[in-house]
Amino acid sequence: MARNGHVPGAATPKPDGVRIGFAPRSSGDPLVAAWSGLLDDGGAVGAPALWAATTGDSKGLVVVEEGRSLAASPATDELVLRLVSQDRLDCGRASGTAFLQAVLQEVRLVAIAELPVSEERRRPVELRRRTGIEAESIATMKTRTFALASADPFIRASAVQWLRSVGLASMVPSLTTLADPLDPAAALSEARVDYLFRRKGMAERLPGEPVTLRPEIFPNPDLSLSLLVCRTEAVATHRRALAKLLARWSERAPVYAPAAVDEERLMALNGLLFSTGLVRSSAPAVVMVDGALAREADKRPPR
Repeated sequence: MARNGHVPGAATPKPDGVRIGFAPRSSGDPLVAAWSGLLDDGGAVGAPALWAATTGDSKGLVVVEEGRSLAASPATDELVLRLVSQDRLDCGRASGTAFLQAVLQEVRLVAIAELPVSEERRRPVELRRRTGIEAESIATMKTRTFALASADPFIRASAVQWLRSVGLASMVPSLTTLADPLDPAAALSEARVDYLFRRKGMAERLPGEPVTLRPEIFPNPDLSLSLLVCRTEAVATHRRALAKLLARWSERAPVYAPAAVDEERLMALNGLLFSTGLVRSSAPAVVMVDGALAREADKRPPR
């Protein structure tokens, strides 16, 4: 892989190594930085490998070479989890919302650790109106178009909660997602949409103005979880290797170290998704977290 972000064709995975995948969020994705130099057994048989989903489909799955960067990818966490469920990967990084949506559709996945959330996903959601629109009444807002800056389910849940709370529930069915999530400025300046739900402070300064009507309705951004999720069969097959990886990860990359999953926050997030119609169950009937694996990693001697 070239250092300018060019990615070569996909390599063949080691059949006995743990395959961990993710969708790069930026050229300096912290997962890549944490992984660099993490493994002291290099290319040994059975060594875990980090894979990046670099396109919007499974064709862009490539091994991440140590010390190299990747450009932001159009791939989604939902794609990463689909590749995990299809045995193209063993584990993957995914948002709490993507994980809950998958596991509550009876996909056999389990969260084994929580990862630090990126600065972008720690930001609260806001609603922004395009240039040329002043503060409006609820009745007038019902004649406008509303969109989401990205397909992030947390942004959709936040939008649905806000719309319902201020008397705009009728706008929920027509919510759309920007065709180009990397260019929200054009959507607002060219009047493709009237109102845009987005993460506050994302990217460049956008045209238009933030809507100040009841911002306290938006959910706490602390519910934006980042999880290391594995196929249940992969945890059984690679349990010792995963415990070893988590222990070494915590020792050598403490800034981006995995931690035990905060199950209380995960259930609070599930409650938000249930209340806004993004999942069908308020009380999952499956085991969603393997907390024992993180405890096993904590007991391993440092090396």
